[in-house]
Amino acid sequence: AKEKELEAQEKERQLQLEKKELEHQAQKKELQIEKYKADLSNVTQSLLIEKLFTRVAREVVNRDEEAKGLGLSAAEFKAMKEGSMTFSRMNRLLSDNGKLREKVWEWIGLSKEAKLPVFKHTLLYSKLSECVHLNIPGGKKVYLADVTKEEEKAFYQEVAALLDLKVKEYDEEKAELARTADEIEGV
Repeated sequence: AKEKELEAQEKERQLQLEKKELEHQAQKKELQIEKYKADLSNVTQSLLIEKLFTRVAREVVNRDEEAKGLGLSAAEFKAMKEGSMTFSRMNRLLSDNGKLREKVWEWIGLSKEAKLPVFKHTLLYSKLSECVHLNIPGGKKVYLADVTKEEEKAFYQEVAALLDLKVKEYDEEKAELARTADEIEGV
């Protein structure tokens, strides 16, 4: 009887250890998923901006007569027409030229309240491509950190809705924990 009781206690202890290990693995997996979303956030945000800026350039070119009075130089118009406008240049144009931004927002269906955020440098240093490639892991989602400013979230949500995309938030703290764990484990 004593032996069976010890055996039962050992099995119970083993089950508790297995349960703790499974909980640990589930928690680790959850952190890795948040890290994955964080890693994708830069790519998905960049693609959203690319798609937005491509649409802006197309609208300006298609409405060249109306666009002429909006303060664009011939070189800027030509760059839009040829698809060679950089993200940073387009961003600067839309940030600095309120008249152009308001008119283009109207043309593409964004509200006047949609405020262009200050983009991270990594989002701006690429050329606008002629075709938008939104077939990446995550599909039609744009990932934002849960600590993103409300005004910036509102901008991404409005643009995403316009472009038939969905904004999803990820837990920045959990993503950071996963990065730290990866560094400790040497991954």
